[in-house]
Amino acid sequence: MSVILAFATSKYGIIASDGRFCSCNRIVSENFDKTLQFNKNVICGFAGYSRPCIQIVTELQNNPHIQKMTLESIIEFISIHLPKIIQGTEFASFLLLGKNIDEKIQMTGIGSNTKYLPYTEIPTENEYKFMTISPPRINTSKLFIDTLLEFQPDIQKGIDMTILRTSKLTDTVNNIRFQKDFFL
Repeated sequence: MSVILAFATSKYGIIASDGRFCSCNRIVSENFDKTLQFNKNVICGFAGYSRPCIQIVTELQNNPHIQKMTLESIIEFISIHLPKIIQGTEFASFLLLGKNIDEKIQMTGIGSNTKYLPYTEIPTENEYKFMTISPPRINTSKLFIDTLLEFQPDIQKGIDMTILRTSKLTDTVNNIRFQKDFFL
């Protein structure tokens, strides 16, 4: 299981991931980007079993209307389609960040861990919000907030160090970071 970090203020947001891609308990790639930009309004990070994650990403990227889809419509697509393709004990989660219909930055987590119901955070002025997808038995949220506090105001350093520290706790994560940024 990968680590995905999302951080947002009312003006900008970041989604970052490690680069290790595993399948059937073996490392397939050390440089796999699990972050992507769907369109000018939505970026995302994903983690879990590769087949359902990649299937959802591929279906969205092949959608002829992807460039015009809103954050809300992409969230709805994932919440409807992901449960249909998950098999048995498979796990898959997405963190999405973008501009919502109220023209505000919004982060949304959705997947197996939320029972496919979106969980949303919208930062207000003078605050930040964050979300994580973590490997089993690792509290990446606590690690992330502790690291952000240690390296503030350097968010990039906080993200880099959180991924590095997580990689030292599990062999499912490496310290190669991929990132997508979003600005209002």
